Amino acid sequence: LMTPFLMRGGLSRHKSDDFTFHKMRTTHGGDSVPIPELVLIGDSELLTSCEPYNLPQLTTDETLQEQIRVLKECQKIYGGIGIAACQVGWRTRIFCMGIDMEDEAARSRYPDAPPFPYQIWVNPTITPDLDQGTSWFWEGCLSVPGMRGWVERPNVIHIQGWNENGEATEADLDGLPARVAQHEYDHLDGILFPDRAVTGTLLPVKAFADDRQK
Repeated sequence: LMTPFLMRGGLSRHKSDDFTFHKMRTTHGGDSVPIPELVLIGDSELLTSCEPYNLPQLTTDETLQEQIRVLKECQKIYGGIGIAACQVGWRTRIFCMGIDMEDEAARSRYPDAPPFPYQIWVNPTITPDLDQGTSWFWEGCLSVPGMRGWVERPNVIHIQGWNENGEATEADLDGLPARVAQHEYDHLDGILFPDRAVTGTLLPVKAFADDRQK
């Protein structure tokens, strides 16, 4: 896999198999994990569709598992409940999502988020169940720091794709997992949540009262 990561230091590029990253972080297990910086709003990298992953390589690609490990660690370090590969410059149709009670960084941003299992989706497709209605939520994004927007999305979706082990998988999601999956799926198509927010509702986090989500 030769998809580039985007480094923020002068916007230099490195091939993913070189694994040259902007900085290193140490995990709880003592391992050093290379962590790329986030690609932020205003960067054209976030506005274009990502390329599908070459599925025949999914079980033989020697770098894929390390890249997925990095993606998961980025989500935890940056405090997300989901992250798309393109948010760290890996331009392929893969995203990670999930949260547990020990995710302190994520819970500082979404303290009331119910836990749901970590999962990797490769080349996903999403079909909304519009018969189940829609709901609104003040969405945020790691690539749009410090902002929230009032976004409507379907309550229930059916998602299909592959996991990191090359296994075809599908699931019916509702509530928060459904919303996060749709948010991350938008990233794969070059769509950010401000594109879906109601006009005039893009607000800084500081505008929210203490008893609302941070």
